[in-house]
Amino acid sequence: TFRGGLTNNSSSGFTSGSGTYTFDTNAQTISGSQSFTITNLTNNVTTSTGLTFSGAQPTVTTLTQGSSAQLTFSGSMPTITTLTATASSNTVSYTSTAGAQTTIGTTYVNLTIDKSGQTATLGGNTTVNNNLTITLGTLDVDTTNNYSLSVGGNFANSGTFTARAGTVTLTSTSSSATLTSGGSSFYALTQNGSGGTYTLQDALSVSNNLVMTAGTLQLAAQSLTVTGTTSITGTLNDNSATGTNLFVGAVTINSGGIWTETNNPAFTFRGGL
Repeated sequence: TFRGGLTNNSSSGFTSGSGTYTFDTNAQTISGSQSFTITNLTNNVTTSTGLTFSGAQPTVTTLTQGSSAQLTFSGSMPTITTLTATASSNTVSYTSTAGAQTTIGTTYVNLTIDKSGQTATLGGNTTVNNNLTITLGTLDVDTTNNYSLSVGGNFANSGTFTARAGTVTLTSTSSSATLTSGGSSFYALTQNGSGGTYTLQDALSVSNNLVMTAGTLQLAAQSLTVTGTTSITGTLNDNSATGTNLFVGAVTINSGGIWTETNNPAFTFRGGL
């Protein structure tokens, strides 16, 4: 068990056995100028930035996040074969401002991108069970693979989200989830959270298709632009006359779908209804 961090600068290096290296209690850093390997690592640090990997070492076979654990990647990305980050309330943050990072394609609870002037690129299809927060910098879905991104809580962007040709799926079943685009456009956007409501916090632009399978999209006083088609099996609700709503492609309200409005909002259709 480590409470003050671990650094390896020995050229001899080391490879751990099959026992678990646990980091807990205090915010701390793991790093090294020389290569070393940890087979099983558990992070139980819940304070501040938690456990920080400051560079490309060590190589970790299995890294497991504990409940409410904080994990930060602040430098070059280490090699981590399996990241298990599904314990309640834990957060993984990518924060390097010195260079680009490729995120680990896995399931997160909370995922934070805080990289002023730099880009984090998805390393695989990614699920965020709770909140995705882009504080600074860019989150890119990858120009070649267009990885999918599923978010089960708030989507909060105050940096840049580069959607390319990827699909974002919103799955919250909470009545109070929020969607903040931060001025970034989505390519394909799906909402599929039974009983859940996402309320727009700013203008939303979808350059391809909007699919509302389940749940409510509340436009509030914001603007919505959909360049592709719109398919509604859930609920689209606009309760404000403020904001402009433009549907370039065809809009289809499917069986069971609901279109509801109050306070006389305006809608423009260019592909039929």
